[in-house]
Amino acid sequence: MREISSVSKISLIKAIAPNTHNVLSWLQALVMIVGLFWWGWSPLMVVMAYFFETIIIGVIHVVKMAIVLRWGDAQNREEKTNPKESLHHPSVILFFMVHYNMFVAGQSIFIFSFFSNKVPAFSSAFNIFENYGWLFRQQEFVLLFAIQGVTQLAYLIRNWLLPAKYREQTMQAMFMQPYLRIFIQQFATIFAGFFFIFMQSGIAAALLLILLRLVVDCLLVAARYNEGAKEKLQKLVLSNKDVSLEMVEKQIDALLDH
Repeated sequence: MREISSVSKISLIKAIAPNTHNVLSWLQALVMIVGLFWWGWSPLMVVMAYFFETIIIGVIHVVKMAIVLRWGDAQNREEKTNPKESLHHPSVILFFMVHYNMFVAGQSIFIFSFFSNKVPAFSSAFNIFENYGWLFRQQEFVLLFAIQGVTQLAYLIRNWLLPAKYREQTMQAMFMQPYLRIFIQQFATIFAGFFFIFMQSGIAAALLLILLRLVVDCLLVAARYNEGAKEKLQKLVLSNKDVSLEMVEKQIDALLDH
């Protein structure tokens, strides 16, 4: 597979095409497509697995915060040079877990309500634990959820642990990091979810979701390794918000450095 060039310009096709950086995104998408068409996976379970990927992202982020707190060089320097603003305490992780769980709970109520007409088990969107209990009793969902988990774990090892990025990060910068990423990825998932609700073919909607998420994931990967793609992402944010370039650059760096 080809490497993504670091030149200033990159086409959309080059960003999405298989390469050494986005191979994990392509492998996951191919497994999902094969399962959907050849192994008879339920389109609904495929959609649910993409929606609730946020749970896996949160768990992995807690692990990352714990590693940064223990072995982060930048975190230790910040604690020594600026102790008042440094978030150098395990309670920060606990606070993040509470904060993130509230976010996931709100998202879950929305999703259960959104799919209540398609799934009788979601008749009450606020019965979060009962609805999750039903989901995790579905073997296909557990399998698909595990695939999402393996993919995210592979990303963690390849893109974060092996390059030792934990040495360069701080707890303060990491706190809001997963929300930026989730916002972009879940937007594509919700968009495809509308098609699942209103289209007669659940398979077509699930395929659309897989392809949309593949494009989004590949573009985010391309922005991490290519300055041209990163600049396009910065311009997109600047065109929608009245914020400074410096603030946008920090937000984009936090989004891509996961």
